[in-house]
Amino acid sequence: MEDVICKTELDEHIRKDILKLHQVCSTFDQTEGQVYLSTELNYDKMIPAFYLMYEKNQLIAFLILFMPEKGEAEITAYTHPKYRRRGCFRALYEKAKRECAARSVQKLIYVVDSNCKKGQEAIEHWCRAVYSFSEYKMRWNARQPQDISCRMSDRTFCEEHVLRDFQTDIEKEVSFQPVTIENSAVYRAVATEALELDDEIEVFLEAILPAGNRRGYLEYWQGMPVGVCHVSFDDEETCIYGLGVLEEYRGKGLGKRFVRYILNEVKDESEEIVIEVDSDNQRACRLYLSCGFEVVQKTDYYEENIEEAACTMRLAKETDLDRVNELRRQVNTVHVEGRPDIFKPGFCREMQEVAGEILQSETEILSWQNETA
Repeated sequence: MEDVICKTELDEHIRKDILKLHQVCSTFDQTEGQVYLSTELNYDKMIPAFYLMYEKNQLIAFLILFMPEKGEAEITAYTHPKYRRRGCFRALYEKAKRECAARSVQKLIYVVDSNCKKGQEAIEHWCRAVYSFSEYKMRWNARQPQDISCRMSDRTFCEEHVLRDFQTDIEKEVSFQPVTIENSAVYRAVATEALELDDEIEVFLEAILPAGNRRGYLEYWQGMPVGVCHVSFDDEETCIYGLGVLEEYRGKGLGKRFVRYILNEVKDESEEIVIEVDSDNQRACRLYLSCGFEVVQKTDYYEENIEEAACTMRLAKETDLDRVNELRRQVNTVHVEGRPDIFKPGFCREMQEVAGEILQSETEILSWQNETA
């Protein structure tokens, strides 16, 4: 079994390996859902997002790290059924955890399909994580009625219903605009408040402005910007995400009108349109159900605080040498007591001078410290 390989970007060969292994695991575990390989929305573009383990040129396990905001990272991992219980997940997890700790990430969130019992067992066994919340993946069914009171299921009727509601919205002084450089300042102001985000808004904006596989939209009511929404496209599905309306304008049906507008905009560009929503957000769930979405997958999220000791890491200074050598002396003592047949007693002057020589060279010494040591 080879060492863990870390990547910030994927070439086509590795991408195919990941998709192939994901399909094997999904079939074995009877789970649904895609594996997301985009790093566009990562807050820190430099942190390795992909952790891979090969054996004889076969990918046997991988872990994906998604950093949606500063200080927080989501982890999704898959191991080939034949290689489970061999420490693959632990090796990937430990490597990713060290990378996160080095970048002052305070919280890890583990993403597990609720139907994947092996995944839940791995989280409970190896991580100090606790259950936090669940999320529904919902898929739009164009044959479902677009309103709870509607009982017709003809697709043509439903599409006309969406368009008719959109035209009615225009008459009620509701309008929509794609996000562009010209209205980016308006977007920043509305998105920051409606989505309760801060620096992460710049990551969203950088992803949608190139007008590639992501788009952003603004909603206006009576000439005032009141909401934002985002859409991503890939080969298999279109995903609606980051939908929010300013608090003072909620409860007026603007969210529902926004969803119907987006559906009308993208329904001809993809076979599947999906959206993800917190299972505890019953208001949002009802909104999407009334627009024709159905629940197709449930995902559980587990949280782990990786900075419980409040430690920080920095490059050592010359003033740290006394404490560094004292720590090395203590470690040497423990080793001697545990394996006197291997380690020799005593911490001689030559060993103390080694740290000083390293400090003067180009080799980095990292110093961990908390409030007391």
